[in-house]
Amino acid sequence: MSQGKRDNREETVQSGEHFPEFLRALNAVVVAVVTREGVLVDANDGFLSLMKGKNAADDLADVRRLFVDPRFEQLASSKERLRGGTVYKGILHLGDGGAEVHSFAGQVYDRNHALLLVMERDIREMERLGKAVVRLSDALAERKREVLKLRRQLQRQIAESGRRRRMPERLADTVGEAADSATARVNGTRGSRRINALTPREKEVLQKLVQGDTNKVVARSLNISERTVETHRANIMRKTRAKSLAELVRLCLQR
Repeated sequence: MSQGKRDNREETVQSGEHFPEFLRALNAVVVAVVTREGVLVDANDGFLSLMKGKNAADDLADVRRLFVDPRFEQLASSKERLRGGTVYKGILHLGDGGAEVHSFAGQVYDRNHALLLVMERDIREMERLGKAVVRLSDALAERKREVLKLRRQLQRQIAESGRRRRMPERLADTVGEAADSATARVNGTRGSRRINALTPREKEVLQKLVQGDTNKVVARSLNISERTVETHRANIMRKTRAKSLAELVRLCLQR
């Protein structure tokens, strides 16, 4: 600190520009004496709390940085005087250079080359902010309720959509099963008619063939020629409209 600033501080201290002791422990009310060079002469706990752990005895702290709006230079250089030596009256915004800024309602007085600050927390501003917080909390709760309602609606729509998609699938399966069953019944009926149209000898040959016997084995078991077995086999395939022995077996099973 320059010698000039130190001399101004000593002059202010010696002039007795302090405040009553009962104000020192207060936090709601902020009181400080600052030279016009920005050097803190004296302050109560309310002002010291803005300095983040510093106190008035700490190396003649320069407190100009605390004044956000109005700036300290504006107050120190002001030539205007209101009634009672008041330099400024209104809202003061103070902070320690960080993001947190405090609002105060108060006055700044001119006292023997120094500034006397007497401020209190801006109750109206705090109430306004408190109400704003309540409104935001209510709005947030309402938004949460709306989101929950929309989520439930979406879940119901997804479930309903799933049921609608599964319904045609189940219906198609039912129709398909019914069609297969009807087809099987029709084919079985047709197969029975075709097999019933065979002669007794052709039915005997058919029975041997579906058992897996060869033409030679069938001929020997029925005591006929193998050529006759081939003729009966051709007639059986023609009358039943079977294109293979496997299809012929299927027609017999569907009877």
